[in-house]
Amino acid sequence: MNPRSDFRRTHDFQSCRFNQALAPLLYLLNIIAKRRLRFLTWVFHLFRVGRGCQEGWVNGINLAMMKGVIWDMDGVLVDSAPFHFEAWKKIWEEKGIPFSLEDFKKIFGMRNDAIIRYFLGENVSLEEIEEIGRKKEEYFRSMAKGRISPQEGLVELLEALKEEGFKHAVASSGPRENVEFIVEELGILSFFEVLIAGEDVSHSKPHPEIFLKASERLGIPPARCIVVEDSPAGIEGAKRAGMKCIAVVGKGGRREGGDLIVKDFRGLKPEDFLRLLSLDSRK
Repeated sequence: MNPRSDFRRTHDFQSCRFNQALAPLLYLLNIIAKRRLRFLTWVFHLFRVGRGCQEGWVNGINLAMMKGVIWDMDGVLVDSAPFHFEAWKKIWEEKGIPFSLEDFKKIFGMRNDAIIRYFLGENVSLEEIEEIGRKKEEYFRSMAKGRISPQEGLVELLEALKEEGFKHAVASSGPRENVEFIVEELGILSFFEVLIAGEDVSHSKPHPEIFLKASERLGIPPARCIVVEDSPAGIEGAKRAGMKCIAVVGKGGRREGGDLIVKDFRGLKPEDFLRLLSLDSRK
């Protein structure tokens, strides 16, 4: 028997047992190292993005080139209020419920389900909400067809903003069928990249969800979007979304909270929109 050979076999056996015991520890250290590398990579990416934002660039795109306008529909793109009023009046008269112009002012801009619960209470069934909402919108479209036109100065402003590189979205609490009907009836569908309707959100204005969703689908940061609204709830929602807001007062008088307040679109120019974005970028 060779003592050296016995020692080598014993040493190899002990080394094997040692390596087997050490393997799980080495595996764990390897995982930790990989995750640490991924973490450091993620931190570095955040640093680059943050620095890019400060310098006006994100993912190779100049923020100055990202410009969006989010338009409310009823009362902004079109004066549809009279037709909505008549449609709701007919609905509630059929149910024996008085409905005045003052009642209409309280609920205008709300989603249909919220309006119906306002009049019938929280215990109204989903089936009845859907049926009433469907009938009301059928009344509205039949009353409005062939009788609506864009607000004064709107088409010219949309064209000028398009030439300046602005992207456009509609953000309306109304049902999608109405949104599509209105923009097609007005002949302005081609101006809009995104249409957001009541079915696309869970919350009514002044919750900012509808504006944030429009911003997301446009692919433009909220701070680079301007909302055009005519209702106090919409103006508040725009501010809560971190966006500048142009308030259209029309015949309704003063609107609080708008960064720019206009009576209509005549005289409004792309420079007015750019000025609002430049004010935001200097903060």
